[in-house]
Amino acid sequence: MVIDRVSFDTAAKTTNLVISSGSLHADLARLLGTPCHARLCFQPETGLQRTDVEMLSHIAHALCVGQLGRGEANGNEIASSYLQQAFTTIILQNVQHNYSNQLWSIPSDVLPARIKRAIDYMYANADQPLMLAQIAGAASLSVQGLQVGLMRHKSMSPMTFLRKVRLERVIGDLQNAGSPGGCEQIAARWGFDNFYRFTQAYTNTFGESPRQTRLKAR
Repeated sequence: MVIDRVSFDTAAKTTNLVISSGSLHADLARLLGTPCHARLCFQPETGLQRTDVEMLSHIAHALCVGQLGRGEANGNEIASSYLQQAFTTIILQNVQHNYSNQLWSIPSDVLPARIKRAIDYMYANADQPLMLAQIAGAASLSVQGLQVGLMRHKSMSPMTFLRKVRLERVIGDLQNAGSPGGCEQIAARWGFDNFYRFTQAYTNTFGESPRQTRLKAR
């Protein structure tokens, strides 16, 4: 996804993020695993859930701040690609449009061996700014097949599973006294640009804070 224009008005407390229709069509094609020949037409009367709206607002703000050169996300390619992908995916999957039925149809190529290949790829490349299309391509899956397959076999979306992998990499580094950097640097190395939210996810997953884990390694 390409951000065409961003602006952040602190006085009005608004965040504006403009994405071209070409970018949306390209991301939709990657999700479907096939070109989109008909124009994408949304049905705005269907609306979004409040949680989706709040998530889009947070992502848009983070993207705008990063594009304008402020905040920890600026320069963090892993975090930026994750946010951009999440923004478009939420819109395409939760706002009704003329491709919605096709997007959520069950693909026939979701085999356990291919899902394992996708998982192995994520573990091997967790320090890179991975996109859904990359992961799916490495496993000979469509993006749609990857999403349905991981949900079926792991009860997680691809991005949720990738976050799990990266959290495992972080705890491995924190437990290694020879691993360079402090908690924030290690987290950023694995794509976590917001240390507060990272700490929450880490503590919920491992039952202790990153700093507690690091202190045990010393």
